[in-house]
Amino acid sequence: MTKGETDRALADFNLAVASDPKLPEAWYNRAVAHYCKGDFEAALNDLDQTLVLDPAHLLAWIKHGNVQMMRGLLEEAINDFTVAMRLKPGSVLSANNRGLARQQMKAYAGARDDYEFALRLNDKHPLIYNNLGSVKHDLRDYVGALAAYDQAIKRKPAWAAAWCNRGLAKKAQGDLKGALADYDQAIKLKPDFALAYYNRSWVKRQLKLGGEAEQDFEMSLKLRANETNPDSADYTQVQLEEAPLAKKP
Repeated sequence: MTKGETDRALADFNLAVASDPKLPEAWYNRAVAHYCKGDFEAALNDLDQTLVLDPAHLLAWIKHGNVQMMRGLLEEAINDFTVAMRLKPGSVLSANNRGLARQQMKAYAGARDDYEFALRLNDKHPLIYNNLGSVKHDLRDYVGALAAYDQAIKRKPAWAAAWCNRGLAKKAQGDLKGALADYDQAIKLKPDFALAYYNRSWVKRQLKLGGEAEQDFEMSLKLRANETNPDSADYTQVQLEEAPLAKKP
């Protein structure tokens, strides 16, 4: 959603809440609008009210967990996703996002189990394969990481982040030329991908391509300096989101 669309949605849902404060969807939809604007405290307040009115509101529990993750409250996020999974054991969103929270807490085995469970529910989702590759890399299962990234690329071949991440897995196995080829493809798909330039510079140094390595390193610094949020350049893990807004009340 654009800023203008979010602002209009928020105004609409303010009216909906005022019109019928006992309607859970009015509070939930306003919470999503606050979330889209980055106002996580307001989003959390509206989600709390949604769950007071409807304790079995699946999307509210998932969004509550997403907000807690954004606030760095990982244990609380895991609790929220666990409740959501009890409400709907087949929720791919809940399983993936609980895996992400666990991975951020360095509970890697539990995160791997959550991602694998999510893929048993939906084996078509490239983002979950990407997350599984990431946690297997954390577990130093580089063969498993490579296989997961292969599946992510198969399902979404134009996704630069998956190519970059597979390059990391190849580098970890000592396949520097293979890693270089993956970083080349990541940069071809996303020419402003700072992380791919940085990773490629490291591989080129190992391959004794010093001049090219320095050029890539300088380019990575230039691109990072121009990013509004440098931390967003590391596409290692991906949080899944539910539909932006529920049906208007």
